Amino acid sequence: MRKLEIIQQNIYAKSRGNYMVNRNPEVNTGKAAGKGESKAATPFPSKDKIATIKDVQDLERFMNEFTKVQEQAPHINPFAAWATPQIEACYLNWSLTTARLEKQKPDFGKKESIAAVAQPYNSLMIDALQSKGADIRGLFLEAVEMSARAGLETRSVGAATIDADSQITDPSLRMQMNILNRLLEEIPDEDSIRQVQEMDKALGRISTASGVDQHQREVLVERILDRMAPLKGLAEEQEIRSMQHQQLMQREKAGKHFHVVKAEDSADFDPTKFKDDPEALRSANELKNAIREGKAGNDFLKDKIEELLQRQNKLQEDEDRTTSEDERARLEKAVDEIKRLRGVMLDFKQLINARETEDRLKEAHTDWSTYGEIRMLPEEKAELVELVLKGDEQEVDRRFARLFHEADTRTGDDWNEAQGSRGQIEVTDFTTALSLAASGRMTLDHQQLTKEQIRKLDKVSRRLSQEVKLREHLHNLSYYVNKNFGIEEIHKLMKTFSAEDADLAYSIKGVTQIGHFFEQAMLEIMARNGGYLPAETMVNKNDGSFGEVEVLVRDQIDKAIKMGTLEWNPDKDHWEIDRAVSMARGMGIATGRTFEIVAVGGIPPAGAGGVLVSWYANDIIKKIAFFRQIARYDVGKERNRFMAFKMEGTTRAWHTKELSELEALNDAVILNKFVNESDEDRWIDQVNPGQVGSIFYQTGWRYGEDKINHAGAIAHLLDGYRFNPIIGTGMWVERQRRQLGNTKKLSDQERQEVIHELGVDLGGKATVGDRAALIISKNLDLSAKITPLKLFHNMIGLKQQVLRNHYGESITEDLVADEKTGRKKPSGRVIITDENLKDDLSTLSILQEKILRRRAHEYRDFLEGRRATRPDLYNEYTDLDGEIRDMDNSLFKDPGQKQRIMDFMQNVRNEFYKPSQKDRLIANLKDKGWKVPFIFGTDDLPFDLYHFNETGPSSFGRRWGDIASVAGAADVFENKFIRQMANFKDQDTLVGSMAEIYNVMVGHDEGRTRDFMLRMTEGVIKFYKKDITTRLPVGIGMAEGMLHGKASYAEIAFGRDQMAWDEIDIDSFVRKVRSAGLIDSAELGLLRKKTGSQYWNLGLAVTRTAVPLGILGFIYYMLTAELDGLGKAA
Repeated sequence: MRKLEIIQQNIYAKSRGNYMVNRNPEVNTGKAAGKGESKAATPFPSKDKIATIKDVQDLERFMNEFTKVQEQAPHINPFAAWATPQIEACYLNWSLTTARLEKQKPDFGKKESIAAVAQPYNSLMIDALQSKGADIRGLFLEAVEMSARAGLETRSVGAATIDADSQITDPSLRMQMNILNRLLEEIPDEDSIRQVQEMDKALGRISTASGVDQHQREVLVERILDRMAPLKGLAEEQEIRSMQHQQLMQREKAGKHFHVVKAEDSADFDPTKFKDDPEALRSANELKNAIREGKAGNDFLKDKIEELLQRQNKLQEDEDRTTSEDERARLEKAVDEIKRLRGVMLDFKQLINARETEDRLKEAHTDWSTYGEIRMLPEEKAELVELVLKGDEQEVDRRFARLFHEADTRTGDDWNEAQGSRGQIEVTDFTTALSLAASGRMTLDHQQLTKEQIRKLDKVSRRLSQEVKLREHLHNLSYYVNKNFGIEEIHKLMKTFSAEDADLAYSIKGVTQIGHFFEQAMLEIMARNGGYLPAETMVNKNDGSFGEVEVLVRDQIDKAIKMGTLEWNPDKDHWEIDRAVSMARGMGIATGRTFEIVAVGGIPPAGAGGVLVSWYANDIIKKIAFFRQIARYDVGKERNRFMAFKMEGTTRAWHTKELSELEALNDAVILNKFVNESDEDRWIDQVNPGQVGSIFYQTGWRYGEDKINHAGAIAHLLDGYRFNPIIGTGMWVERQRRQLGNTKKLSDQERQEVIHELGVDLGGKATVGDRAALIISKNLDLSAKITPLKLFHNMIGLKQQVLRNHYGESITEDLVADEKTGRKKPSGRVIITDENLKDDLSTLSILQEKILRRRAHEYRDFLEGRRATRPDLYNEYTDLDGEIRDMDNSLFKDPGQKQRIMDFMQNVRNEFYKPSQKDRLIANLKDKGWKVPFIFGTDDLPFDLYHFNETGPSSFGRRWGDIASVAGAADVFENKFIRQMANFKDQDTLVGSMAEIYNVMVGHDEGRTRDFMLRMTEGVIKFYKKDITTRLPVGIGMAEGMLHGKASYAEIAFGRDQMAWDEIDIDSFVRKVRSAGLIDSAELGLLRKKTGSQYWNLGLAVTRTAVPLGILGFIYYMLTAELDGLGKAA
C-alpha cells in the first residue's frame, strides 16, 4: 500500500521536471504589434494595478473597479486597442497573481472561487488575443512555466493530446514503471494486474524527449495517477488477505486450526476503552473473555453485533428525546462508543470469514459439497470452456448465477456470511477454470487453444471476475444500510467502487428497467402512506421473505413479463430475475438515489408512531435532511426557531404576529411541508439544506461540461444532437435548472441550433435562460405524454389536485391535532386507500417502461449502426395512449382497468396544463430551487445507454465524499451551533461557530456553502434583531424592552442576558461575517437588503438616536438658560 503511494509521489514529482525557460513578462516580448494595433496600452487596466493585488480582498476591489469601467462601454473589449505583446505580458502577470492567491487557500473550493472572480478579466484578454491571431496555447504553457518557476501550483489549462506510438526516454520515470511492474508479483489479483498493466502502457506512451510538451505530460500523468485510486483500494484488500493467509499458515504449522478470534489477533483490544456506556463495557469484556477462551467465533460475533445495533438505536432515540444538555452529551459519547465497538467486532468477523475461506479451499478436493447446482469436475470445466467458445454466454451466465441464489436474497447478512464458504469456493473454482484456460495453460481435445479462443475466454473470464466483485460490493451496501451503518462506513465502501462497475451492472439484462420499478415502487408506497415511506417496507426479512417494496417490484416484473415489457420466462429465467433485482437494489444505494427518495418522505400519518419513528437508513437520511432531523426531534423550539424565518418574507425582526403564526404550527405540519406544498417557505422547511444528493444531482465543481459525474456519462448521447431527449426528463431538468435566469444573449448560431432541434424560434433577444426554460418545458411535455407518473409523483401540488379533484372516494386525508385547541384538522397529506387505484398506478409504471424501453432500443440501434437515421424522440415513439389502446384486454386486471388507466393519464395531463402547475414548477426551479430538492426523478433515465466510466473511475466515491462533507457539517451545525444558542453572548463567538460549519461543508461545494451561510446569517440577524417597538427614540424603546422583556426573540427564548441588535450592531455583524470569508461582496449587499441593514437604515438609526439627543440637549440648554435667568433676576 505504501509502495503505491511512494510511486505516485515520485511519478508526479518527475513529471514536473526541470523544464523552465526564461521569459520576463514585465517587458515587451519582442513580437511585432499586429496590424492596426496601438503601441501603447490604455492606462486601465494595467499591470501596475495588478501588482498591487496581495490578497482576495484586493482582487475583489480590483475587479469591482474594472467592472465599473467596463459597464460604461459593455460591448467594447478594453484590451482591443492594446498591442499583442502588451496583452500577453498582462495575461502572464494576471496568471501569476491569481496563482499566488490560490496558494494562500488550501482547499479546492476556495481556489475555484478565486478563479471565478478572476475569470471575466482573464476571458477578455483571451478574446482579444484570439481576435489578433495570437498563439494562445503557447501562452498557456508559458503561464504554467512561470507558475512552476515561482514555486506555485500548476493548474490544468487545457486538453492535451499525444502520439500513441511515442516511447518514454526518461530513465527515472522508466525506473518508476519498473517498480510498478514488480507490484504484479505482490498483487496477484487478475483485475489489479490488468489495471497496473494498462497504466504501465499509458505511462510508456509519455515521451519526455519529443512529441509531447511538458504541460501535456503533466496532465496525462495526473490522469493516470487518478486511475490508480481504485487500484490502491484493491491493493489494500490484497495486502490484508495476504497477511491473514500468512497468519493462517503459521498457525497451521503450529498445529492450530481455529475459526475464532485468537489473543494474538487482538493485542491492541482493550475493553477499558469502552467505559462511557455500561452495555458497551459489558460487551467488550464478554468479547475479551471469549477471545481468551477460544469462543469468539462467527456466531458469537454476529449475535453481539446485532445486540449492539439494538442498543445503539435505543441510545439514539433517547438522545433525540432528551432536553438535558448534559444527558445529551453523555448519550452522544455512548453512541460513538457503541459504533466503535461494532466496528471492532465487524473487523474480527471478517478475519474469521477469511480463515474459513482459506480452510475450505484446502478441503475442497477431499470434502466437497455443493452450494448451487454445479460440481466443477474436470470434465465440467472442459464443458464450461466449450460453452464459452461456442458463444453460449447465456448458459454460462445461468450456471454462474446459480452460485449466488442465496446471497441475492439474504440482505440481512454480509456477503461472506450470505454467500458462505462453500459458495465462495465454487465461485472461485468457476472463475479459475476460465482464467486458466484464458492463460493458455489448458488444452481442449488435446489441442492448444488459438489466439482467438484465448481472447474470447479472457473476455468472459474478466467479466465474470468483475461481476463477483460487483455482486459483493452491492450486497454489502444493502447490508450496511439495513444494519443502519452511517455515511462514513458507506463512503469507505464506495471508495473502491469504480464507475466501470456501474457500467457492468447496467449492462446486465433488466437492471435498468428494474431500477425504474424500484423507484416507482417506493414512490407508490409513499403515496399509500400520505408521503411517508415506512422503514420496514424497504428491508427484506431474515427468513428470506421480501419487504413490501421488493414484493411490489417483483409483482411488477411478473406483470411486465406478461405484458411484454420484459422478455423473460419466469419459470426458467428466475436466476436472471434474481440477479437483476439484486443489482438494481444495490445500484439504487450506490448512486444515492434511494436516499433522495426516502429523504423527501414525511413522518408517519396520525396514529402510526408520530415524529419519533425512524426513517429507513435513519443515520444517513438525518445527515442529508438534517433540518428535518432537528425539527423532528425538537431540541428546543427556542433554539431552532432562528431557522424558521420566511425565505421570501419580511426584513423585519421577529414580532408577535409572526411568532404566534409559527408556534401555532403543529410539528407534523412543519415536517411535512414537502408532502403538503405551501407558499409559506421557511428555511427550516428545506429538505436538502446542504444541497447534496445522488451522482445525478449537479453541484458546484461537478456541474460543468467536463468528464465528472453525469456530464461525461451522457456526452456521447448529445454528440450531434445537443438537446437529445433520450437522456431523460429528469436529467434535462437537472442540467438546465441553473441556467434559468441567465441573461446572456444567445448567438445566432445558438438560435439556429434551437430552431433546428427543438423547432422553436426564440427571437433575436433570446437569452440562455430562455433556452433553458424551453428545453425543460419541451421535456416536461414529453413526460406528460409518455411518463405521466413522473409528474404525478414528483409534483406534490399536482398529485394533490389529481387525487382531490378526481379520486375523492379513493383517498383519505390525514388529521393532526391543533396544539392549542386539541381539535383535529387536515394535515394536507392525501393517502391513497382504494385497491383498484393502487393497482392501476403499479400497472401504469409497467406500461410507461414499455415505451421507454422501445425508445432506448431504437436509439441503441442508431448508435450501433442498425438504423441509418437518428430517431426524432420528441415526436417519435411518444404514443403511450395508442400502445395501451392496442393491448389485449386480457392483459389487464379487470375489464375496466385499461380505461381507468387512460382516464388517470388524462387527469394528470389536464391538471398539469392548468394555469400555474407547469409554469410554477419552472419558476420554482429558477427562483426556489429548494422546492425541487433533488433530481426530478430517475425513472426515465436509460442507464444502460450511459457511459459511467467516462465520469472518471472514482466519481461514485467522490460523490459519497461530498455527502460525507455535508454529514460532518450537519453534526457541527447541531452540536456547535443549535445546542449552543443560549450561550452566545458576543458576535465574535457566533461568527467563530459559523466558520466551523463553513470549513467542514466547503469541501463539498463552496458556492452552495456560501448560500447556506447567507441564509444562516439572515436567520441569526432576525433572531437577535430588536423589535421595532424597542427601537423607538427618547427612551421609549428601552422602556418597552424593560417592561415586556422582548427586545429580541433571543431574549424571549433565553432571557434578558441575550443580545439584542439595532442596525448598527447588525452592520458590525455582517462585516465580521464578510471578513471571515463566509459570504462574498455580492452576497453582502443582498444580506443587507434582506435584513434591513442597508446604509440608509444605518443613517436612520443614527438619526433616530441623534435627533432625540439633540432635542434633549436643546431642552437642557433652554432649561439651564432659564434657570440662569431666574437666578440673576433673584
